[in-house]
Amino acid sequence: MVTAFSLIFDGIGLLTGQSWGNGLYLLAMGMPFYTVIVSPGYFTQRGQWAPAAMFAAILILALASALTVI
Repeated sequence: MVTAFSLIFDGIGLLTGQSWGNGLYLLAMGMPFYTVIVSPGYFTQRGQWAPAAMFAAILILALASALTVI
C-alpha cells in the first residue's frame, strides 16, 4: 500500500508540475525497483516462468519511466 500511495501521490506531483515531484519520484520508484529485482527469484525457484517474465517486463517499463523523468 505504501508503494501504491507513494506512486499515486508522486504522479499527481509530476503531472501538476510541482517542484517536489522529481525528488519524490526517485524515492517512490525505488520501491518497485526493489520488488522487481527480488521477486522473480521466488518464482524461478518454483519453476513458474510466466510471473518471472512479467517482473522482467515491469522492470523494463520502470527503467524506461525513470529515464524519461530523469
